[in-house]
Amino acid sequence: MFVDLKLIYFASKSCSVCISLLPKLEQMITQNYPQITLTILEIEENLKECSEYGVYSAPSLILFVDNKENHRWVRNFGLFEVEQKLIRIISLIS
Repeated sequence: MFVDLKLIYFASKSCSVCISLLPKLEQMITQNYPQITLTILEIEENLKECSEYGVYSAPSLILFVDNKENHRWVRNFGLFEVEQKLIRIISLIS
């Protein structure tokens, strides 16, 4: 059974947390979860898309399972809690 997993990371160029978190998130996804598609959207350059997703602050991260929003992290989150959620989702669909 194939399940489509996507993460969309919303970041701002003026956000130091966004800038420092992005390489760590990219490394985690590419090394541990190659089945997950990671998309990065710069808020300043993609205002329309951000408003369509209801994202108005950075950093924000949304997990989609089969094109349905499953979880949303906004502002205060760490990679540990993101990874714990990903482990849980992947174990449920495997």
